[in-house]
Amino acid sequence: MSIDTNSIPLAAVILFIALSAPYAQARGGIGAGAVFSMKECGVSMVFPSNDRRAPEPALDIVADLGGVIFGGGKMCGGAVRFTDNFFFGGWTTGDNDTFVALYVGPGAMAGYVRDYPSDRFGPVAAFSMNAGVISFFRRFPLRITVGFGADLGVVFGKGKGGRGTVLKFYKNGAYRAYYPEMRLVYAF
Repeated sequence: MSIDTNSIPLAAVILFIALSAPYAQARGGIGAGAVFSMKECGVSMVFPSNDRRAPEPALDIVADLGGVIFGGGKMCGGAVRFTDNFFFGGWTTGDNDTFVALYVGPGAMAGYVRDYPSDRFGPVAAFSMNAGVISFFRRFPLRITVGFGADLGVVFGKGKGGRGTVLKFYKNGAYRAYYPEMRLVYAF
Protein backbone atom coordinates (compact mmCIF):
# COMPACT_ATOMS: atom_id res chain seq x y z
CA MET A 1 0.00 0.00 0.00
CA SER A 2 1.37 3.41 -0.93
CA ILE A 3 0.24 6.88 0.07
CA ASP A 4 0.30 9.79 -2.36
CA THR A 5 2.18 12.37 -0.29
CA ASN A 6 1.25 15.20 -2.69
CA SER A 7 -2.39 15.05 -1.57
CA ILE A 8 -1.70 15.15 2.20
CA PRO A 9 -1.57 19.00 2.54
CA LEU A 10 -4.78 19.45 0.55
CA ALA A 11 -6.53 16.73 2.57
CA ALA A 12 -5.37 18.38 5.82
CA VAL A 13 -6.79 21.76 4.77
CA ILE A 14 -10.13 20.23 3.72
CA LEU A 15 -10.38 18.25 6.96
CA PHE A 16 -9.57 21.32 9.06
CA ILE A 17 -12.18 23.46 7.29
CA ALA A 18 -14.83 20.76 7.65
CA LEU A 19 -14.15 20.23 11.35
CA SER A 20 -13.92 23.94 12.15
CA ALA A 21 -17.22 25.07 10.55
CA PRO A 22 -19.34 24.69 13.74
CA TYR A 23 -16.66 26.43 15.80
CA ALA A 24 -16.46 29.30 13.29
CA GLN A 25 -20.23 29.84 13.39
CA ALA A 26 -20.20 29.97 17.19
CA ARG A 27 -17.38 32.59 17.15
CA GLY A 28 -19.00 34.88 14.60
CA GLY A 29 -17.24 33.99 11.36
CA ILE A 30 -14.03 32.89 9.78
CA GLY A 31 -11.20 34.81 8.18
CA ALA A 32 -8.86 33.71 5.42
CA GLY A 33 -5.74 35.34 4.11
CA ALA A 34 -2.00 35.08 3.72
CA VAL A 35 1.13 35.38 5.83
CA PHE A 36 4.34 36.85 4.39
CA SER A 37 7.84 36.83 5.83
CA MET A 38 11.47 36.22 4.89
CA LYS A 39 11.25 32.95 6.83
CA GLU A 40 7.91 31.63 5.55
CA CYS A 41 4.86 32.37 3.45
CA GLY A 42 1.51 30.67 3.18
CA VAL A 43 -2.17 30.77 3.97
CA SER A 44 -3.74 31.83 7.23
CA MET A 45 -7.15 31.15 8.77
CA VAL A 46 -8.49 33.01 11.79
CA PHE A 47 -11.66 32.71 13.83
CA PRO A 48 -12.52 36.31 14.72
CA SER A 49 -14.66 37.03 17.70
CA ASN A 50 -17.23 39.78 17.98
CA ASP A 51 -15.71 40.50 21.41
CA ARG A 52 -12.29 42.13 20.98
CA ARG A 53 -11.28 40.96 24.46
CA ALA A 54 -11.67 37.29 23.48
CA PRO A 55 -8.67 35.35 22.16
CA GLU A 56 -8.53 34.85 18.40
CA PRO A 57 -7.30 31.42 17.26
CA ALA A 58 -5.23 31.37 14.06
CA LEU A 59 -4.01 28.52 11.87
CA ASP A 60 -1.16 29.04 9.40
CA ILE A 61 -0.13 26.54 6.74
CA VAL A 62 3.21 27.77 5.45
CA ALA A 63 6.13 26.97 3.20
CA ASP A 64 9.16 27.15 5.46
CA LEU A 65 11.67 29.00 3.30
CA GLY A 66 14.69 27.96 5.37
CA GLY A 67 17.64 29.41 3.46
CA VAL A 68 15.96 29.48 0.05
CA ILE A 69 15.65 33.27 -0.13
CA PHE A 70 19.31 33.76 0.76
CA GLY A 71 20.58 30.99 -1.54
CA GLY A 72 21.23 28.44 1.21
CA GLY A 73 18.86 25.82 -0.18
CA LYS A 74 16.76 24.92 -3.19
CA MET A 75 13.68 23.39 -1.58
CA CYS A 76 11.15 24.65 0.95
CA GLY A 77 9.87 22.74 3.92
CA GLY A 78 6.30 22.85 5.18
CA ALA A 79 4.74 23.59 8.54
CA VAL A 80 1.42 24.04 10.30
CA ARG A 81 1.17 26.50 13.21
CA PHE A 82 -1.74 27.11 15.57
CA THR A 83 -1.73 30.15 17.88
CA ASP A 84 -4.29 31.70 20.19
CA ASN A 85 -3.82 35.46 20.01
CA PHE A 86 -4.81 37.67 22.96
CA PHE A 87 -5.39 41.38 22.38
CA PHE A 88 -4.53 44.15 24.81
CA GLY A 89 -3.90 47.90 24.79
CA GLY A 90 -6.29 48.72 21.95
CA TRP A 91 -7.13 52.20 20.75
CA THR A 92 -9.18 53.77 17.93
CA THR A 93 -8.09 56.38 15.43
CA GLY A 94 -9.46 59.92 15.48
CA ASP A 95 -12.17 59.19 12.91
CA ASN A 96 -13.24 56.10 14.90
CA ASP A 97 -12.81 54.07 11.71
CA THR A 98 -9.79 51.95 12.65
CA PHE A 99 -9.10 49.94 15.79
CA VAL A 100 -5.45 49.09 16.54
CA ALA A 101 -4.37 46.64 19.23
CA LEU A 102 -1.29 44.85 20.49
CA TYR A 103 -1.42 41.06 20.60
CA VAL A 104 0.53 38.14 21.96
CA GLY A 105 -0.20 34.48 21.33
CA PRO A 106 1.14 31.11 22.41
CA GLY A 107 0.74 28.03 20.25
CA ALA A 108 2.31 25.00 18.63
CA MET A 109 4.00 24.19 15.33
CA ALA A 110 4.71 20.95 13.48
CA GLY A 111 6.16 20.31 10.06
CA TYR A 112 8.90 18.96 7.86
CA VAL A 113 11.69 21.55 7.58
CA ARG A 114 15.37 22.16 6.89
CA ASP A 115 17.29 23.39 9.91
CA TYR A 116 20.39 25.55 10.04
CA PRO A 117 23.16 24.81 8.97
CA SER A 118 22.28 21.36 7.59
CA ASP A 119 20.90 20.64 4.13
CA ARG A 120 18.87 17.75 5.52
CA PHE A 121 15.15 17.91 6.15
CA GLY A 122 13.40 16.43 9.16
CA PRO A 123 10.19 16.51 11.19
CA VAL A 124 9.90 19.35 13.71
CA ALA A 125 7.72 19.95 16.78
CA ALA A 126 7.82 23.28 18.59
CA PHE A 127 6.09 25.67 20.94
CA SER A 128 5.25 28.92 19.16
CA MET A 129 4.95 32.46 20.42
CA ASN A 130 4.09 35.56 18.44
CA ALA A 131 3.54 39.22 19.23
CA GLY A 132 2.75 42.33 17.26
CA VAL A 133 0.21 44.94 16.22
CA ILE A 134 -3.14 44.27 14.52
CA SER A 135 -5.44 46.74 12.76
CA PHE A 136 -9.20 46.23 12.35
CA PHE A 137 -11.14 48.44 9.94
CA ARG A 138 -14.77 49.36 10.54
CA ARG A 139 -15.75 49.91 6.88
CA PHE A 140 -14.33 46.69 5.46
CA PRO A 141 -13.46 43.37 7.09
CA LEU A 142 -9.69 43.40 6.51
CA ARG A 143 -7.21 42.74 9.32
CA ILE A 144 -3.58 43.67 8.92
CA THR A 145 -1.07 42.18 11.34
CA VAL A 146 2.61 43.02 11.67
CA GLY A 147 4.66 41.13 14.22
CA PHE A 148 7.35 38.65 15.14
CA GLY A 149 7.23 34.94 15.96
CA ALA A 150 9.49 32.29 17.44
CA ASP A 151 9.24 28.49 17.33
CA LEU A 152 11.17 26.79 20.13
CA GLY A 153 11.37 23.04 19.78
CA VAL A 154 13.17 20.05 18.38
CA VAL A 155 13.88 18.70 14.93
CA PHE A 156 14.58 15.05 14.22
CA GLY A 157 17.88 14.61 12.40
CA LYS A 158 20.44 12.03 11.43
CA GLY A 159 23.23 11.09 13.80
CA LYS A 160 26.94 11.24 13.01
CA GLY A 161 27.81 9.44 9.82
CA GLY A 162 24.15 9.38 8.81
CA ARG A 163 23.34 6.63 11.29
CA GLY A 164 20.46 6.71 13.72
CA THR A 165 18.00 9.46 14.56
CA VAL A 166 18.72 12.20 17.07
CA LEU A 167 16.73 15.10 18.50
CA LYS A 168 18.30 18.49 17.90
CA PHE A 169 17.32 21.98 18.97
CA TYR A 170 15.38 23.66 16.13
CA LYS A 171 17.81 26.52 15.45
CA ASN A 172 15.85 28.25 12.67
CA GLY A 173 12.88 28.69 14.97
CA ALA A 174 14.98 30.78 17.35
CA TYR A 175 17.49 32.35 14.93
CA ARG A 176 14.76 33.70 12.63
CA ALA A 177 12.51 35.08 15.38
CA TYR A 178 13.57 38.65 14.56
CA TYR A 179 12.30 38.41 10.95
CA PRO A 180 9.11 40.49 10.76
CA GLU A 181 5.98 38.88 9.37
CA MET A 182 2.85 40.43 7.92
CA ARG A 183 -0.58 38.83 7.77
CA LEU A 184 -3.51 40.04 5.65
CA VAL A 185 -6.83 38.43 6.56
CA TYR A 186 -10.28 39.03 5.15
CA ALA A 187 -12.99 38.17 7.71
CA PHE A 188 -16.15 36.68 6.21
